[in-house]
Amino acid sequence: YEIMPSLVGSEMCIRDSDTSVPLIKQFKMMEVILYLYKKSRSLVSMGMPVSVLKEENIFDKIISIKYDVPNDRLDMFDDYMKMIDDFYDRVVERNA
Repeated sequence: YEIMPSLVGSEMCIRDSDTSVPLIKQFKMMEVILYLYKKSRSLVSMGMPVSVLKEENIFDKIISIKYDVPNDRLDMFDDYMKMIDDFYDRVVERNA
């Protein structure tokens, strides 16, 4: 087990570090991370402060993606892409 300093104080601070992740899942995780990066970069280039982006919990969801998506449920990555699109739309709508 490992203690995750960023989560100390929550019930999720201890993770089983022996989890193995198939290569295809690693690839899908990277796709989601890069998609969030591109959408966030687009928002910042439109003048949105990073603090506005951080008001959403999308970053926490993406951080825990390795643990939240079972190795045999790679279809769930589509849901994360949709969550990122929804996040983008909400930020644009609230700050237009």
